[in-house]
Amino acid sequence: MSGSAKLVITLVLTTLWAVPQTDAQAKRLWFPAFYESAESLAYTHGDALLQLARTALEAGAQGHELHRLPTVSTAAPFGIFVTVVKERKVRGCFGFMEPVGQSLEKMVAEAAYGAARLDVRHKPISPAEVGDMEIILSFVGPTQAVEHISAVDPKTMGLLVRADVRSAVLLPGEARTARWQVAETRRKANIAPHEPVHLFRFPTVTLYERDRPHLKQKAAQLSDPPDGSPVGIELNKGTHQ
Repeated sequence: MSGSAKLVITLVLTTLWAVPQTDAQAKRLWFPAFYESAESLAYTHGDALLQLARTALEAGAQGHELHRLPTVSTAAPFGIFVTVVKERKVRGCFGFMEPVGQSLEKMVAEAAYGAARLDVRHKPISPAEVGDMEIILSFVGPTQAVEHISAVDPKTMGLLVRADVRSAVLLPGEARTARWQVAETRRKANIAPHEPVHLFRFPTVTLYERDRPHLKQKAAQLSDPPDGSPVGIELNKGTHQ
């Protein structure tokens, strides 16, 4: 894992103001390779990944360990965040800014499990809540340094703010203005307004469970293998919001 991946990043989500991202051509000019790869995976694997996220969320809410993962293993070319929303407010979020050398399926499962149990800003999600929750899965692209907040569109660009070892992230759609986006990210990272910071923007491709309502009915609990010997998943140190 790279040094930047080891940083503890506080990703805060308060209220989801924005509607799902549009296919605006402007944002695609930054990282066309990322958008091509992420949108292809969203098309070919979206249903399966969202269903896996719900299964892992349910396992986390019930206090079960994650056991068997799908036999298909897809290389993860980018970071992953899973956000769990109830009544348009975030109930939990967890993920990884970088691929951390794992399969896409394992990262999604761990992020969803972490959103249920490991987001220190919220109490663990209970089994009774799971049915009322919606899952948002975000593919996170590479960061790009910017000199001024005018280079960040909060509706379509995520923001990473860093000062020494302190850092925080806001995903696209969490802020109405770039100025508020920077101020809120500073606050969550405990960075004073007068302190110098490094700003990085990044693209995302987002999958909304609400756009695929059939998945809630298909979600099944991760179960032990037929021989009764569970295959454990070692949880990595991810990022809560």
